[in-house]
Amino acid sequence: MRKQLEGKQYVEKYVQNLAHEMKSPLTAIVSAAELMETPQPDADRQRFAKLIRDEAQRLQQVIERMLQLARVEQLQRPEDNQALDLGELARQCAESRRGALTERALRLQVDADGGFPCKGDAFLLQQAINNLLDNAIAFSPVGGLIQIELEKQANRLRLRVSDQGNGAPNYALPQLFDRFYSLPRPATGRKSTGLGLPFVREVAQLHGGNAQFDNRPEGGASVSIELSTT
Repeated sequence: MRKQLEGKQYVEKYVQNLAHEMKSPLTAIVSAAELMETPQPDADRQRFAKLIRDEAQRLQQVIERMLQLARVEQLQRPEDNQALDLGELARQCAESRRGALTERALRLQVDADGGFPCKGDAFLLQQAINNLLDNAIAFSPVGGLIQIELEKQANRLRLRVSDQGNGAPNYALPQLFDRFYSLPRPATGRKSTGLGLPFVREVAQLHGGNAQFDNRPEGGASVSIELSTT
């Protein structure tokens, strides 16, 4: 009965969170659609159509990421637990973000010399690293430097992604890994789904570690994930 109640509360919490996040985009879509039903200048109609498309894409992203997070939260261990090199995964993720880096004239430095063997789910770890890179890109100033650093500590591996942005305000630090909590992106003023860092933390915990956010003394932020090598 306790397990059934816990499961029911888990589902209810997810439904409440999802409904809350969907409310604002849906309201914007309905409002824009109603305005398009009345005579409007072509420029306004195009603006409303773009708003509908953008909000629909946001809804799609929220749902997809919510499903990813819910799936990972229910796992007891990595599904595809295989031997892999975390440094090589980091380099692959870095290469996959070349377009976004070039668009904002950002430099990316990967410090992953030597082997960093561990066991884990390569797909989930890649998604986690990509989330960290996407955050670093979004919060970096144009022309800034992003660093991926790996280090070994006994039977632990630590991967850190750092940027040269403004970091996070002190009031936000306790909430950064909460579902749906997000800070405005400096370039656009818009918030993300707020599901990236919770996903990163769940993947790290699934691999026997954890995730941590730090404001750097020299400016910017760093997010690290720690994994067990065994």
